[in-house]
Amino acid sequence: MSQVALSDSATEFLARVDWLEQEASRCRMLWMYVIRRAVHDYVITRKNSSMQHRVLHHDAAGWLFSDSVQHFNSFRSLCEVTDTDPEHWRREAKHSSPTAIRRIELLGRRSSPRVRVQ
Repeated sequence: MSQVALSDSATEFLARVDWLEQEASRCRMLWMYVIRRAVHDYVITRKNSSMQHRVLHHDAAGWLFSDSVQHFNSFRSLCEVTDTDPEHWRREAKHSSPTAIRRIELLGRRSSPRVRVQ
């Protein structure tokens, strides 16, 4: 079987495509973190009586349970971008306990790489 040599421009194009795919994957992960953070905020603040937590809960609920797609950063739009089911996230928000969410957050902190600011 003979191999076809790629021109420099074709090689450069493929390198750009690879970079774009990696960048898209990073963006998808970032948006999934935003969705997960809203679910966590909704659950953690669900039964808290402080005004700050009630406002946070109300904002998270308004965003998570809205079906609007008017804005790019709406919940439904981000579910489309991340190719995730909005009902999955909503079920998680409704049925997760604050204890379970705190445990997940703690595990995430332990496994995250430490970033040093110099």
